[in-house]
Amino acid sequence: MVNLLFIVTSHGELGVHGDDAGLFLAELSVPYMIFARAGFSLDIASPKGGVIPIDPTPCTVRDVDPMMFDAAVQRFCASKGAMKRLHDSIPLAKVQRTHYDGMVLVGGYGALWDFSHNSFLALIISHMLSDGRMVAALSHGTAALMDVRATDGSYALKGRTVCAPTFEEEEIRQRVSKIPYVLEHQMKDLGATHCKAPAFSPLALADHNLITGQNTASAAHLAQLILDYFHITSLQGSSL
Repeated sequence: MVNLLFIVTSHGELGVHGDDAGLFLAELSVPYMIFARAGFSLDIASPKGGVIPIDPTPCTVRDVDPMMFDAAVQRFCASKGAMKRLHDSIPLAKVQRTHYDGMVLVGGYGALWDFSHNSFLALIISHMLSDGRMVAALSHGTAALMDVRATDGSYALKGRTVCAPTFEEEEIRQRVSKIPYVLEHQMKDLGATHCKAPAFSPLALADHNLITGQNTASAAHLAQLILDYFHITSLQGSSL
């Protein structure tokens, strides 16, 4: 059985602008329900633990069926096990990284604040990568990769091929002036090769044990790459 840890944001405000932020529930629901069907053992953690704030920003996707996201959220919310984990998330300080075969860092604008410059989270990710375990980051969840160092002290993103939310996507959403940085720029500044699809279209990439997805539309594509990583070729019934 694959033991997988989702890490989601605890931050519920869009900086000083007063807008709500938090987790994009669709970005958690889509891969979570796929992995539940595959028989994975799943946990949810966050920087503070406890109840997770939900980002109310409308789900914007292109070149995929938007109904898939609505259906996944409905199934997630109907699952007592999933909702219990979401409302009682594990505090990051209590995470036992050696228990997990991989982790998925999930997006939502809140992650731009409490995933970046989080030395404890960066250390967990660094150990996971150096141990050869899988690390995946979806959309704004890629903010957690910014401060991760390799064993030689260099930035772990240097020389990696990744994708992350683009300047165009943030500009269309009128978020550029409200967020602390644009992830497309950060990835490039840290020495990564940043690839991108058209705004809000799906793109997910695997670079050895690091898997990234550009945006919400990439959720199922990222999940498929994770299934491929663990050599899962067929789904089985979920106990949730």
